[in-house]
Amino acid sequence: MERLQRHPWPGNIRELRNVLARARLMSDSPRLDADAFAFLDEAPPTAPGLDLGHLTLREVERMTIAAHLAAHQGQRRAAAASLGIATSTLYEKLKRYPELGSDGGRA
Repeated sequence: MERLQRHPWPGNIRELRNVLARARLMSDSPRLDADAFAFLDEAPPTAPGLDLGHLTLREVERMTIAAHLAAHQGQRRAAAASLGIATSTLYEKLKRYPELGSDGGRA
């Protein structure tokens, strides 16, 4: 509870729902403990000093998806959760970027 109370919740209830769904998805236990919410303390994957001004939205999307897949060792379900999107949405986006989906179909 302390970790949840410390979080600033910039996305309000929508963010809370996503956090709870992600914690449930990532947890091996039916009961969520503090470890299930460790990702709240993590900074999102970024490249220091990256200037996005010259990139297209498609390029930024591709880079973001690639970073989340890398951060989750190709686990698509975990990457989708960290992106705040449904796994089916991630699969649809991966069709646009076949070079990102060459990991043998890991879920």
